[in-house]
This record gives sequence, C-alpha cells and structure tokens, in this order.
Amino acid sequence: MKELYKLYHNKMKERRTTRKLPLEQREIVILSLYDQIERKEIWIPYDEVRKYVFSKITKIVKSFENNFLSCMLNLKPSMPKDKKSIIRIKATVLSKRRLSTFS
Repeated sequence: MKELYKLYHNKMKERRTTRKLPLEQREIVILSLYDQIERKEIWIPYDEVRKYVFSKITKIVKSFENNFLSCMLNLKPSMPKDKKSIIRIKATVLSKRRLSTFS
C-alpha cells in the first residue's frame, strides 16, 4: 500500500497537479506497482491490481492534498478534518501563489 501511495504521489508531483492523473499516467503507476509485485515473486492477476488501484485513487488524491498543504504551510502532518478549515487553508495557499506570481 505504501508503494502505491508513493508511486502515485510522485507522479502527481512530476505532473504538478493535485487532481486525479490522466488515464495514461494512472496506467504507468499501475504497471510500476505490478512490476514491484512481480519482483517480490507474488502472483496477483493484473486486473485485480488495477481494480484495487482504481478503488483507492480518491483516498490517494486526498492524502496528497493534505500532505501537500501541510508542507506548503509548514504545518504538522495532522490536518483539520472539517471542510471549512481545509477550504480556508486552500484559499490561503492559492492567494500566496497569486501574490508570488505578481512579484
């Protein structure tokens, strides 16, 4: 599971996005994960790995957003769970980005 999150997060950083990856990029992540599974000599059908990854994408993206925002704002890893706080933090990050582009 850690490998999946790490692969997906790295691909998101590479593409500079906080949203779901395009299908081609998700397939690259799935292939990389499947290669790691095969190297450990574990046999799992590719379709099962693919289904599992697709079922976890929303959680992976949310975890990336939380980690990304905490790094951007130099906060502790535990982010507030209520939506208002998260929206406020996102607005702060976006306004800082806009100000830095005009500087």
